[in-house]
Amino acid sequence: MAPIPGKESEGKIDVIFAASMFHLFSWEEQALMAECGVGLLKPVKRSLVLGRQRGNVNLAEYEHRTNQGGTMFRNEEKSWKKMWKQVGESTGTVWDFNFRLLRDDDDLDKMLVPSNSSFGNKVDVGDGSLRFEVVRL
Repeated sequence: MAPIPGKESEGKIDVIFAASMFHLFSWEEQALMAECGVGLLKPVKRSLVLGRQRGNVNLAEYEHRTNQGGTMFRNEEKSWKKMWKQVGESTGTVWDFNFRLLRDDDDLDKMLVPSNSSFGNKVDVGDGSLRFEVVRL
């Protein structure tokens, strides 16, 4: 039987940097990805997951702009906390986090990206850039 890719890294990593990844999937898929990441981290205090992704103050599945017909879930602080609590319960771990959602624009009715953007010319109301650090306690 062929080895499972990444299996040799289980429990050996100190830090995972996850940039522009979680928001591409549903909430359930994000939780599953986080659980897999926990399995890669060393089982010690202060193991760390950090990164950035798109977020939104309005919780919902949003149209996936680069995957026709797909959707993606954009977190805000409460949903992110809920996800990591669930991840902790399913993996027997405890996590704390720093979370910051930087809004794209203060005027929610005028949230546009430049017309030369590959994502089209409209950004969903409430969008922002989410920065996070998740630390094992």
